[in-house]
Amino acid sequence: MEGFAAEGKGAKMRLGAGCDAARNKACGFVAAGGGEVQVGDGCTAHHNGSGTVGSGTAGSGFAAMNEASMLRTGRRCVASDNAESGFIADLGGSLQSGAGCKARNNAGEGWISNRGSRITVGRGSVAEGNQDGFVASGKGSELQYVVEEEEEEEAEEEEEGAAAGAAAGAAENGAAAGAAAAKAAGCTARNNRRNGFACEDSAIMDLLVQGGGGVGAGVCAAVGNGGSGFVSGLGDEATASTRGGSMRLGPGVRSEGNGGYGCLTQGRGAVIELPEQCVLRGNTAGPKLHAEGGKFGALPWLQLGLKIV
Repeated sequence: MEGFAAEGKGAKMRLGAGCDAARNKACGFVAAGGGEVQVGDGCTAHHNGSGTVGSGTAGSGFAAMNEASMLRTGRRCVASDNAESGFIADLGGSLQSGAGCKARNNAGEGWISNRGSRITVGRGSVAEGNQDGFVASGKGSELQYVVEEEEEEEAEEEEEGAAAGAAAGAAENGAAAGAAAAKAAGCTARNNRRNGFACEDSAIMDLLVQGGGGVGAGVCAAVGNGGSGFVSGLGDEATASTRGGSMRLGPGVRSEGNGGYGCLTQGRGAVIELPEQCVLRGNTAGPKLHAEGGKFGALPWLQLGLKIV
C-alpha cells in the first residue's frame, strides 16, 4: 500500500538520500501509530494514491499520522502529483520538512497540519500548483517556519559569495540575483488554485522566525494564487462555535498578484498579526487588507506602525 512506512509504537525507519516512492495506492512515506521515519536529502514522492482524490491522507506524499508519530525529511525533498496532500501531519502527528523542499501539483494542499498536529517547514520551501499552499487547520494544529542554524550559515555564505562576485566585477547580474534569492528565501506559495497560506478553525500559523536572524529569515511570499495570499478564518468544517485561526507574519512578507486579497481575516476570533513592513500589491479583489469579522494587529515587539508598500 505505502511506499515506505513505520507503523506502530517503537517502529523506526531511516532512509538515505534519493529514495523514490511512486504510484503507491496509499502514501509515499508514512509514520503512523507512534512510528518514526527519517528521510534523507533529495527524496521524492509522486503519483501516490492511485488517483483516488478525497481519501484523506491516503494519497499523500509524506505523512505523519496519529499522536507520537514523527516524520522528518532531509533537504530538497519533493512531493508532486499526489492524489491528496504533498506533506501532511494529521490526528496529532508531527512532520518536519527540511530546507528547500517542494510540493508541486498535488490535488490537495502543499503542506497541511490538521486536527491537532504540528508541522515545521524549512527555509526555501515552495508550494506550487496545489489546491492551497500552506495550511494549518483545527484546534491544536500548528505550522511554523523554522530556520536551523546550519541553514542560516548556508544563506550567509550565499550572500557573501554574491557580494564577492559583484565586488570583483565578475558576473554582476548573477551576483545580484544570488543576493536577491538569498534574501527572499523564506516560504513561497505560488500559483496554487486557492489560497497561498491559510490558518483556520483555531489553528496557529507562525511565519516569524524567532532568534537567529539568518538571511531571508521570515521573508515569506504568496504570489499568483487563485484566492488570497494570507488568510485567517473558518474552514470547510467550521461550526457555529468555531473560531478563526491565528497567523503571524514575518518582516518583509509579500503578497502579490493573487486573485483575492493580499491578507484576509474571516470569522469570529480570526487574527493576522502583521509585521512593521509588508509588500501587498496587485491583488485582484481590491483592498490590500480585508476583514470580514476578524482583525489585523501589528506585532507587539516591533512597537511601530504598520507600513504597507
